[in-house]
Amino acid sequence: MTQAVYTPAQAENQNLKRSGLIWLGIILLAAFFMPMVQPDFSAKSRRSGGGQGYQLTFPNIEVVTSEADIPPMVRFGAAFPAAAGVLIIVAAAAMPKLVCSLMVTGTGAFAYIMTITDEGMRNALSVLPREADRIIIIYVLILAGLTGLLAGCLAKRHRPGSSLASIMGILGGLMFLGGLFLPVMPKASGACLAMTTLELLRMKQGMAVATGAMLSLGMLLWAIAAIISFFNIPGRRDGPARSMGSSAYACMVIGATTLLLAFLVTTFSSVRGETQILMVAAVSVKTLLWIIGVFLILPMGLAGVAISLSSAAAIAPPPSLVTTPGAHISQDRLQELLGLYERGMITRQEYEEQRSRIISSL
Repeated sequence: MTQAVYTPAQAENQNLKRSGLIWLGIILLAAFFMPMVQPDFSAKSRRSGGGQGYQLTFPNIEVVTSEADIPPMVRFGAAFPAAAGVLIIVAAAAMPKLVCSLMVTGTGAFAYIMTITDEGMRNALSVLPREADRIIIIYVLILAGLTGLLAGCLAKRHRPGSSLASIMGILGGLMFLGGLFLPVMPKASGACLAMTTLELLRMKQGMAVATGAMLSLGMLLWAIAAIISFFNIPGRRDGPARSMGSSAYACMVIGATTLLLAFLVTTFSSVRGETQILMVAAVSVKTLLWIIGVFLILPMGLAGVAISLSSAAAIAPPPSLVTTPGAHISQDRLQELLGLYERGMITRQEYEEQRSRIISSL
């Protein structure tokens, strides 16, 4: 069987996907190894005199290695970022792209299932009023919608002809907007999530108004990304499809940055003193790394699957290379030509011209 030949654009997309996954693995490992800052109340610290002492603790490592009677799910949750990070890096570096993408997708789906079924999440939901019976549905719709939106626009940026990416973006946009405007407590005429954030703007407290403004802006940008994805339908030409995918991706990133900024502003608004600032800063960085890393696993895996499936037909060699005598020689010439281009010894135009000449000569 003849080995498939990548064009320069396809080789570039392959490298982008793998490098992105490696960075994702590094983020997860950083979330696992990130230390916490705590005051040092040891006798040695008191004897040394001077200002307040500090010590670094590594909670994830301590939970994993502790001999105490810790629930298995808590221990596994602490170890998950490290396990997922190593798995993703190894898969990105050593496995075929489709197999790698499927493994990352499975890892991300498992992380989502863990989050939804987590006992702490169930306990948090149990304190809500009984009228808030749709809160878990809204949570799933928002999470699944953002996943589909991000996966769709990521894939569209690199493979604009992918129909699967278009479907993921459209379905993700529908689910996100559904979760955003579904009433939280319909029996009590409760407002939807979008209106809840706007209510913060009516408060007279400056911090509440600032937080509400940032939350509303972030959700608005994500809603714009959903609307863009609605029009990025299968069959659209590559140029407009890639441009719309890039625009939706930009809205997703800016919206996420705005929401993270709201989280930081709210977190540090009541922090006073050097000790509290160090402690809260360490917790915030660790939390953000965990949220970003875990959330990105499934969208990047699904985007990789869409890119891989879309690339399969595009990178297949022409039938003449398989059925014509001398196919192996032509295949070797194409591989050598691609190597010259990747090393910068020929231009893109020269590559395309010589490649067409080799194929047409068969």
